[in-house]
Amino acid sequence: MDSRPPANQAPCQQGGSPADLPADTTVALCAVAPGACALVQEVRGGRAMMQRMLMLGIRRGVRLRLLHGPGARGAVVGVGGARIALGRDVIEHIRVQAAPPTETALASETRP
Repeated sequence: MDSRPPANQAPCQQGGSPADLPADTTVALCAVAPGACALVQEVRGGRAMMQRMLMLGIRRGVRLRLLHGPGARGAVVGVGGARIALGRDVIEHIRVQAAPPTETALASETRP
């Protein structure tokens, strides 16, 4: 099985930002810059991982915001008003596209 990403998908690189990517390009969540908003395009993994992500509200089409990280241990994302900590192995399996910030996402930054 080939582990390379398809041509329209960037490899996972820490510290990158999808903001400059074309609209049809997806990147792993671990490649998103802190504070960036993204739309979930795909969640890869086994059945247990897929179920867990669904329970957390992370599924295709959902807008999320990277609140902290990505780091060696993972990241904290904001999804639907909740903050969720995800491990490094999990954020490598979530593919996202750049998305403009919403008023709700911007308002959550100002909360104490």
